[in-house]
Amino acid sequence: MDTGRDNATDGPSDPSRRAAANTALLELLYSFELTRAICAAAELGIADLLADEPRTVEDLAAVTGTRPQLLYRLLRALASRDIFRRLEDGRYTQTELGEALRREGPGGTVHAYALYIGQPFLQRSWEQLVPALRTGTPAFDLAHGRPLFEYIAQDANAAASFNDAMSSHSGRDAEGVIDAYEFGAGETIVDVAGGHGTLIAKILAAAPGTTGILFDLPQVVSGAGEALRAQGVADRCVVVAGDMFKAVPAGGHVYMLKRALHDWTDEQATAILRNCRAAMNDRGRVLVIEMVVDPGPGGPPAKFYDLMMLVVASGRERTEAEYGQLFAAAGLRHTRTIPTIGPLSVIEAVRA
Repeated sequence: MDTGRDNATDGPSDPSRRAAANTALLELLYSFELTRAICAAAELGIADLLADEPRTVEDLAAVTGTRPQLLYRLLRALASRDIFRRLEDGRYTQTELGEALRREGPGGTVHAYALYIGQPFLQRSWEQLVPALRTGTPAFDLAHGRPLFEYIAQDANAAASFNDAMSSHSGRDAEGVIDAYEFGAGETIVDVAGGHGTLIAKILAAAPGTTGILFDLPQVVSGAGEALRAQGVADRCVVVAGDMFKAVPAGGHVYMLKRALHDWTDEQATAILRNCRAAMNDRGRVLVIEMVVDPGPGGPPAKFYDLMMLVVASGRERTEAEYGQLFAAAGLRHTRTIPTIGPLSVIEAVRA
């Protein structure tokens, strides 16, 4: 007789399926260990030590000041995730993932960001995730008694780590932006909250007919000269210090905001966009360069980066529709969204 009940081997109570679910979830829980292991490898500079040829654990340990037996365990774990590879003779060599952990490389690397993610001041913030969910206060504020940007303004080491991480983002992001978006000859591009200038420098180098304005807080743009000189564009880019919540440089054709709006609430993001609208010329446009959240069940990178925003700041990652709402509130009109080869999209708007 058909009782309407699922076959026991097909239901959630099936022991084999329960065991598989437990194992899969444990693998996800172990992800924090993988993060810490990658951060340790970045701090030790393992990827650069393997750049030219395979090396033994003993050799790597001697250079990094670690114990061979213990370093072997770190490398073995990372090799299990293809970050490095162990050869038959016991030496370790580089992989494609490991190349991305080098200090420098074509198209940028994640080395500086790995060092930043591993910083104790940032890691401690995640311990306050549940209180943040209950109070609405960013976890960083709960852990340290002040917001992230106040903290790094008063801690030189934290500021250096943060700025290096953001510059490394820009180095990787720039190729995608340049490939996806065409900047016209004769245009002035204003990089709002542009950090040390890595993005604007690469764009100006790729678009010789353009000029640029790098705009950020005084303590940030003071470190911008190196990136502009390295790309040979220092004579085509003016560095301006200021506060984007008060005003931004006037007269630009393009106002870029890369990984800037996600740090702030909707009200704060709208204020920044209004300042850009007020400053740009009649035919100007705003480019918001951010991750776009998939409103459906997919798209984990943006959704987990959104959790990072919940932890460290008062902002969020947003859907395309939510960016459209921000634009409308600022007197702008969303025109198009262009995906890049990386995780970001170029979200364009003009005056409404």
